[in-house]
Amino acid sequence: MQQAEAKANSILAVHKDLNGIFCANDKMALGAISAINAGALKGKVTVIGYDNIDAVQPYLKSGEMYATIEQHPDYMGKYGVRMAIGILNGKVKKGGEYLVALDVKKKP
Repeated sequence: MQQAEAKANSILAVHKDLNGIFCANDKMALGAISAINAGALKGKVTVIGYDNIDAVQPYLKSGEMYATIEQHPDYMGKYGVRMAIGILNGKVKKGGEYLVALDVKKKP
């Protein structure tokens, strides 16, 4: 989170007119939110994260974070096992893929 905050500070210093930051995970988003708040940019820069961890829920509720993306790791595991069994049984072609749907979680 500290590295993400430092990187966001650097980005915000160079790009004064930045409207939003998309983060590869929610811990990075928390760092970006810290940088935004420290730079008195709260409400001016939109933050979107990835993973829907518990720690971001208060920021979604307050509006400091616009959204997070839920990956459904439980489904990834479920379908991964099904595909592995299917490959072993010869019912699923090797090299195939199954895309698990993502959900955008916003302010409740």
